[in-house]
Amino acid sequence: MVTFQIDDAELKGMGATLHREVLQGVGRAVRVALESGQRNAQGNAPRKSGALRQSIRLSNVRVVGTSATGRLAIGIAYGKHVVGGTAPHVIVPRRKKTLHWTAGGRSFFAKRVQHPGTQPNPFFANACRVVGRVLESGVDRAVDSAIAIVTK
Repeated sequence: MVTFQIDDAELKGMGATLHREVLQGVGRAVRVALESGQRNAQGNAPRKSGALRQSIRLSNVRVVGTSATGRLAIGIAYGKHVVGGTAPHVIVPRRKKTLHWTAGGRSFFAKRVQHPGTQPNPFFANACRVVGRVLESGVDRAVDSAIAIVTK
């Protein structure tokens, strides 16, 4: 979740117009930053089925009082295993008596398989860093724009 807090007392001393413009600009900056992060995460997520990529969503982007907030999240249960990796583990059948898979045109059956685990994929952390960079520049632009409007 991204939360950006503004020192309300300082802004109110500068006038209602500046206060309103900064808050609106920061709200836009939060949305743009999260959208950039979403595009980055979706573009760099593993694409085996596309379900992980499609589950990456932003939500709850809003300005309430002096806070602008929003959320970028992976909405599929196995996303945490892709991001964090997995330790070696045993796979056993849940509904049948044996596991079955094909590889190289051959069928394989087993009662259990030792999975070697998976390496973490930092695609989502990288997307969050993009959010931070875009948010920082967006807030700078929002403040500059608000000052320009007030000083016309």
